[in-house]
Amino acid sequence: MGYPRPASIVVMWLGTLGQIACGMDISAVASSFASTAASAISATLPNKYSFAHGYTGTYIADGGNDMYDHGNTINVMSTSGASYSLLPYTQKTSATAAGGDITYLTYRWGNVWLAAFSSPSNSLGTYFTSGNNGADGGGSQAYGYLGQSSVTSSYKGWYKKVYNAGADPSINELIITTDSSWVHSIGSSTDNGEHRLQKGNCGVSEIYYIMWAGTSGYDYSTSYFTNVMNTFLQKVYTGDFLSPVLSESFLKQKMASARLAWGAVVAWHPPEGQPSEASTASAEYYRGC
Repeated sequence: MGYPRPASIVVMWLGTLGQIACGMDISAVASSFASTAASAISATLPNKYSFAHGYTGTYIADGGNDMYDHGNTINVMSTSGASYSLLPYTQKTSATAAGGDITYLTYRWGNVWLAAFSSPSNSLGTYFTSGNNGADGGGSQAYGYLGQSSVTSSYKGWYKKVYNAGADPSINELIITTDSSWVHSIGSSTDNGEHRLQKGNCGVSEIYYIMWAGTSGYDYSTSYFTNVMNTFLQKVYTGDFLSPVLSESFLKQKMASARLAWGAVVAWHPPEGQPSEASTASAEYYRGC
C-alpha cells in the first residue's frame, strides 16, 4: 500500500488478542517524506521562501534575507534528564544515534525541513529548537495547540510562527507527536528561537518537527499548519490496527484483572502486511506511564 511498516505492534494477550500501533519507523517515515510527503506539503503552502542551507552542520547561520542568526538547532531530553543538544543535521533517511535508545534524523526536501526522533522505550521527554532568529525583536510571534489530526487521533500538533518582521522570511514550525499532555512554550521575543514541548518523566516513542519559511514575513494562518500536519500523516501514517471490539475501557479492565499497569505493552513484530488477528505472541514488556 506504499506505507512504511511500524517498528512494532503492541499486542495484549487477554484471551482475545488486539493490536495497536506502537510507533512508526522513522527511517521509513523519512523515506516517505523524501518521496511523496514533502512535495505534497509544499503544494499546500503559498509564498514559500527558499531558505539557504539546512543540510549539514548544527544550525542555519542566516538562511538568506536575515531569516536566522544561527538558528534552528535541535535538541532532545530523555525522561531520565539526559540532554542531547545541538544535534548535527544528517540529510539521511536512515536513523542516527542521539543517546541512550534515542535515534534521530534530519532531511530537507525543497523548502520543507524535517527532523524525526524515535525511542523504543518511550524515553522522549522533551524536544526543543533553540538559537536566534533574524527578526531581532521585530514583527510578531504566535504559538498554540492544533489538536489531533483528522488522519488519526493518535497524533497531535503544536505550532510556532515568527512573522511580519519586514523583509525577513517568516519562520514556521510544526511539532507532531502522540499524547496531548505536554507543556508548550516559546521564547520571550521574536529574536529567541526557542520552541519547546516538555512532558517530563513520562515520555513518548516518536516526535516529528517540520519547518518552512515564508517570503517577506508571510503570515500563515493556523489552517495551514493543520493542513501540513494532515498531509504529512496521510503520506506516512501506518495505521492503528486496533480491533473495534477492544475498547480502551475493556482493555483497562482486562489488564487490571491480570495485574498489569495500564500502558504496559507487548512488542510483537508481525509479518509483512497489516495483521488483523494473531493467536500467540512472544512478549517483551515495557512499563507505561
